[in-house]
Amino acid sequence: MQPDYFRRPRLWPKFAEQGYPKAFAPILLVGLLGLFLSGALLIPVLLTYRWELDLPWVPRGGWRQGITAVHHIAGYWVVGLAGALWIVHARAGLLRRQRHHSGRALLGLILMLLFSVPLLLYLSDETLLTWAATAHTLAGLGLLMMFLAHAWPRHR
Repeated sequence: MQPDYFRRPRLWPKFAEQGYPKAFAPILLVGLLGLFLSGALLIPVLLTYRWELDLPWVPRGGWRQGITAVHHIAGYWVVGLAGALWIVHARAGLLRRQRHHSGRALLGLILMLLFSVPLLLYLSDETLLTWAATAHTLAGLGLLMMFLAHAWPRHR
């Protein structure tokens, strides 16, 4: 027997109204959760190796590589779902002017994160790399806060 939220969409009924599959919201949440948790685990790496702070715990060796791999996979997952969201959900919200400010902020943060990824991979200047990694981390934290503000039900 399937959980109740697969039969009657409760997480975000708007997705079901817009024609998304019933499992779309849980799949989106799993991707976002993986992305944010792995990103949070990578913050000590940024602070230790880029900002040269002495922290009591930093993921090392295989753990750091595994966390980074999860972050990359979850990033691709969420970017694909963001593309699916843009087609129906974001366009409908913009046309109806529903939560369009937080939606535009989410889009801007996603684009900032997407444009910073090649910088993280290919910058050779250590100072620029440090600032690009810091901007990427701050944009990710901003994305989390904006996503919560966007998805939080508003009571009128």
